[in-house]
Amino acid sequence: MNQQTLLKEYYEASYPKSIREAILAECKSIVTIRKELGETVCIAFLVVVIGDCVKFFSVGKSMNDSQLVETAKLIMNEFYFLKVSDLQLFF
Repeated sequence: MNQQTLLKEYYEASYPKSIREAILAECKSIVTIRKELGETVCIAFLVVVIGDCVKFFSVGKSMNDSQLVETAKLIMNEFYFLKVSDLQLFF
């Protein structure tokens, strides 16, 4: 199993149902994922997460691959402190 698949399974394991649950969840932050697994894997993970959100909320428009990658890079660089549970609650 590759790292991206493991991260997706980690992401899908549990979803916080409240802000409190998200804060208390013992999840890795984006910066930790980047440090432990590398920038490429971190971006790929965020692309999957963002892509799932786009598919769920799609109302006729979507994001192409380069838009997904650029959004993932933006989140990785500007919101590196967020935890996986924060993304789960948000998305």
